[in-house]
Amino acid sequence: METPCNIDPTQLSFLGPGAPLFFHFNRYIIYLLAIMVAVFVGFSIFSNATSSDCQSTNACITDGFTLLSIINKSSNTKYLAIQSYISLGFVLVTIIYFHYFRYQARKLEQECDDITNSPSDYAIILRRLP
Repeated sequence: METPCNIDPTQLSFLGPGAPLFFHFNRYIIYLLAIMVAVFVGFSIFSNATSSDCQSTNACITDGFTLLSIINKSSNTKYLAIQSYISLGFVLVTIIYFHYFRYQARKLEQECDDITNSPSDYAIILRRLP
């Protein structure tokens, strides 16, 4: 028996291209969020935990949440600059990723359209008839 994660999206093509595209979209968004978590969370936790602005300046309450927040590295411009470059890089990677997603979605839609027969496949449009 196949699990829902191993089902080929084209098996749902009898419902039209919308159902396979929905699951296709969900899969790619989960991948995007996993990439985002891996890139941002890893560096942010490292840089926030190694900084010590909250302990040295007494400008904020020193608890677990503020020690892992961006306020803890407010005077460390090197970490803030690196985080800005990571954000810029992620935006560029995301733009490329969305183009790849659109390409895969169009390919899946065409494949689903080829599999199913619908009345619109046999319709014609006549214009300017007397």
